[in-house]
Amino acid sequence: LIQSALQTPMAMSTPVPHNMIDQTSKDIVHGFIRKSQRQLPKKKPFYNIPELVNKLCLSFYFIRVKFNQKQNKYGLDMQFENDTTVKNTTTNWRTATISPSISVDCALFKLEITLNALPNEGNYSYTKYNNHFNFGYVTKDINDKNRAHSVEMKIQRNEITIEQDGDESVSAKKMMRSPLNRNFKPGDTCMMIVDFIKKECTLKVNHYDVVTLALKSDIVIPAVSLYWEGTEIEITSYSFQ
Repeated sequence: LIQSALQTPMAMSTPVPHNMIDQTSKDIVHGFIRKSQRQLPKKKPFYNIPELVNKLCLSFYFIRVKFNQKQNKYGLDMQFENDTTVKNTTTNWRTATISPSISVDCALFKLEITLNALPNEGNYSYTKYNNHFNFGYVTKDINDKNRAHSVEMKIQRNEITIEQDGDESVSAKKMMRSPLNRNFKPGDTCMMIVDFIKKECTLKVNHYDVVTLALKSDIVIPAVSLYWEGTEIEITSYSFQ
């Protein structure tokens, strides 16, 4: 691990922010480094493993979750501020997927996004119309039949609509009021917890449970769809187990 971390191009790139790395990854890497240090000669500074190596190993081991910036036909007009922040530059539905795809090799996956900004000028002010955005996942690459294999939580004003498998019939929709009892605003969060052991996916808003759905696929590709120009979403937390 140490040799690979020092040789990888990541050693020359921007390190992963420490607060984005889950505690399990930190415990595994720090424990490995401590064990390696105990096997080296003591009281000789040459054999002290520096903190930089510790950080490089952690960045190398850690799986980084980020927006897929490769354009797709549904992602036109999406502006990527960085790996974890995306903004819609038009008023129309636009979709961005999040990589890597998550499979049954991962027992439990958690992902949190934060609403950073909403339209704030003229008729597009969120105080009048609020925002429309979707958070969920697809199970295949984005294509013309994307909605045939998707799960999404649609946010609109103070309402949440749950749609599964792309079925837009009234009987398939589950509409509820937001647990916040108010319109969504910047700073609010949405979370997805994918449990491949229990075969279920739980969606949350500001840490309140919204719904738990049966997981029908062995692979999940997280995605967000934004409608209003100026809407900005950021990936703020994620973890693997």
